[in-house]
Amino acid sequence: MHFSIRRAIAADFPFVVRLEERVFEPNRRESRRSLLRSLRSPHQEVWIAVDERGAPVGVLVLRVFLHTIRIYSIGVDPIRQGEGIGSRLLEWGVERACARRSDRISLEVDARDQRLVRFYAGKRFSPVCTLPDYYGPGAHGLRMVRRIAVCECGDARSPVTVGAGDDEN
Repeated sequence: MHFSIRRAIAADFPFVVRLEERVFEPNRRESRRSLLRSLRSPHQEVWIAVDERGAPVGVLVLRVFLHTIRIYSIGVDPIRQGEGIGSRLLEWGVERACARRSDRISLEVDARDQRLVRFYAGKRFSPVCTLPDYYGPGAHGLRMVRRIAVCECGDARSPVTVGAGDDEN
């Protein structure tokens, strides 16, 4: 199936909330307030995957730092999972990192979810540290990073101004 990716608009908010509720466990969901902040923040980008009819099917939330793009969230409608939408949203995040002249793109994943860890490793993300109790007591996170090489960005590294002090460690 064909789909495209566009910047989220205010009218997408109900879909973003519904998808958050359908995809993530209750203790890992963002609040409505936090999701609204993501849509309005100059330091975040929210992208929507839409199908050929224009119906939203997935969401990518990025946090923008001076040298890093952090993938805060990727979600795909459960009935559309397995169609490559999540992979394409992930690659869109890499393209955004190139466009913003970022050196790397990072994300966190539940260290127990080895299927997802392998998925990200297959997309050239490498584990850099364990985050003890990140998802709750005994539920460790794993920070994974993909370095962005100039050669993979082509001409996409256009100049972008980012405020000082926005760098993620």
